[in-house]
Amino acid sequence: GLEPSFTVLESESYPVTLSVPVKLGISLYDYYADLAQTFGYFLVGIDFSVPLAFIPSEYGAWDLSAGVNFLFADTDVLGGATALGQAQDNFEPIGVFGLSMSY
Repeated sequence: GLEPSFTVLESESYPVTLSVPVKLGISLYDYYADLAQTFGYFLVGIDFSVPLAFIPSEYGAWDLSAGVNFLFADTDVLGGATALGQAQDNFEPIGVFGLSMSY
């Protein structure tokens, strides 16, 4: 995966950073005994983050982030068919929200 990022709003205390996560996951052929095919997923998203500068530095560096990721995957990866045997979509939007702290 890759996650390029850049600052979209310059601010001394509260700069806003945009990142674009891109991930690809693919299985090996016949990796699972009951699935004689390869399968995988592709994820792309848009995430924004901002430091919480009002928290004193002796408590660490805090960041708040939010965004949306879009998952494209084989039907088997997202849960296969429903109880009625109908195929599910192979697209799933995922909302993300995070609070992080580092020293």
